[in-house]
Amino acid sequence: MHKVSRDLLIMSSLLIGLFSFVACENPDLDEVNLGGQNDKLDGIFTDNISVGILMEREDSVNSALLTRNILGHFKDPIFGETQASIAAQLRLSGNNLNFGESLSLDSVVLVMKYLDFYGDSSSKVYLKVEELDQAMAFDSLYTSDDTFMVKSPILGGKLVNPRAKDSVTIAFRRNGSPDTLLKVAPQIRIKLDSLFGVRLLNESGSDNFIDNESFLKFFQGIKISADPSQTQGAGGLVGLDIVSSVTSVQLYYKQDTLKKSQSFLINAISASSNNYTHNYQGTPVEAALANNTVENEKVYIQPLAGINGVIEFPFLQDLKKDGPIAINKAELVLKVEEGTNDKYATPGRFVLFREDSLGRITALPDAILGSLYQGGVYNSTDKTYTFNIAIYLQDIIDGLAKGEKLKIVPDARVIFPQRVVLWGYKEDKNSPNRIKLNLVYTPVD
Repeated sequence: MHKVSRDLLIMSSLLIGLFSFVACENPDLDEVNLGGQNDKLDGIFTDNISVGILMEREDSVNSALLTRNILGHFKDPIFGETQASIAAQLRLSGNNLNFGESLSLDSVVLVMKYLDFYGDSSSKVYLKVEELDQAMAFDSLYTSDDTFMVKSPILGGKLVNPRAKDSVTIAFRRNGSPDTLLKVAPQIRIKLDSLFGVRLLNESGSDNFIDNESFLKFFQGIKISADPSQTQGAGGLVGLDIVSSVTSVQLYYKQDTLKKSQSFLINAISASSNNYTHNYQGTPVEAALANNTVENEKVYIQPLAGINGVIEFPFLQDLKKDGPIAINKAELVLKVEEGTNDKYATPGRFVLFREDSLGRITALPDAILGSLYQGGVYNSTDKTYTFNIAIYLQDIIDGLAKGEKLKIVPDARVIFPQRVVLWGYKEDKNSPNRIKLNLVYTPVD
């Protein structure tokens, strides 16, 4: 009976907290009344429980067949250098391609559809295109540390000033008609070597153009990357939609005097992978990682297989020294260091999950009450992220979460490059710049 009554108390406290705790988020009193006039539920409030946070390097993330891809080179003043490259298959637009006779090349161009840009928009990044020297497979589980061999020389390159919001005027070609100028959605266009274009033209009507299986043996794909030695300024990371109908290698040619074009596609059944690398040398991040403890005064969290956070509550069990308790409300509040996100945006949302000793990941039990309750959305007014974690902390109190890590990661950390500097542990519990736990609990008889 004791177990049942305690669980009922916990759940009722949580539900009441959903509606009434807003009025006492920062209570000045130790005793907090969470109940109604005829059904009082008293709780003890504290925000003095020490919370520690560690940094944890992420080895890799799944990067196969992403919904968006990241490309570029960025020199962040706090986090150092990040590079992102893409490897992908090209595919035929149809079987048995035959362009006819009397062919001559005009040009061959890689076109990629912009989504967005993160970095210094006044910078320039040199992007290069290379031919893969190894096969990719659509059903392979590529990760962000996978690399791919390439052939020499490069197929082409261009110094790009990213303009993810600016339209582009191109010479649009409709087969058999004169080119016309057309304004199109933002895109990157890199002219490739004419020898590559001639090579494609020469395969017209050959066995290599019978179907995609044959074509992928002839041409295994492309790698697109940035050359950091040619970055001008801080650089940046471009978000791309590589499976858009826009993204392709466009072959422009003439059959006799008729102007024609042919697309070689990157589409939803093209194998693809994103590679991410980080260099923290000489940065505050390098120094912090070298002295990484639960008493970190600041923590640096970065997506794209960068750095996650691990949160610990070393003295939580002290709350039940006088007997069992039921946690009614628990808010974990993380504060961004002022000024560190003025120029480069922080993640719009963080997520918490639990990881056991075998590396298995599960959601927090608080997730059953919905994402609105669980929280984690960035509040730009007070520069905080707030999570409700009462059920999870109750599991810790009851010994049901032994050996688990509570990990904090940016939402969509595989495909968005925003990073953040958070305040961590402070011995001074009155400091506004610290990780904090607002807790309301009730002793259970």
